[in-house]
Amino acid sequence: MAGVGRNDPCPCGSGRKYKNCCMRRTELDRSQRQGVDLLEAALMHELQQFALNPRFQQDLDASFEIYWGGAYDYAGLGESDEGSLWRWLEWFALDYRVGPDRCRPVEWYAEGPGRELPNELQPALKALADATVGLYRVERTAPPRLVLHDTLRDAEQTADDRVLSRTARPGDVLVA
Repeated sequence: MAGVGRNDPCPCGSGRKYKNCCMRRTELDRSQRQGVDLLEAALMHELQQFALNPRFQQDLDASFEIYWGGAYDYAGLGESDEGSLWRWLEWFALDYRVGPDRCRPVEWYAEGPGRELPNELQPALKALADATVGLYRVERTAPPRLVLHDTLRDAEQTADDRVLSRTARPGDVLVA
């Protein structure tokens, strides 16, 4: 991926490493633009950097194709805006299942390097590791129960919701 690595020389020309020079200001600017708490932005940045680990390369390539639907290739990354690229990497880190055990990178991070994070970031990391996004197709309803097909994991799920079970119809798609 194009860009400045944390251990690369800072592009400002100071001669120092990027992480010891302008990286914090860049991250602060980015987090303020996105309206995200600085600590959470730092956590997200760490997760995204972890997701770029070479052990995830095959899954990263596959997720790139899925996310961009063939609209871009790695060589054409410069044609996209930086925010879109970080959203793809965020999706990969938080929701894409990797390797033979089909864990998400955030789960690997939480069990490994995430244990070294400051205590004030641990609740945010746990929340990210525990949360999953799902795309569900309603198979059938029997109030108060819905039978759903989890299209991302190819598995059947049930959910109890009195209102939704009365209004949803087979074939409806839910994102949760």
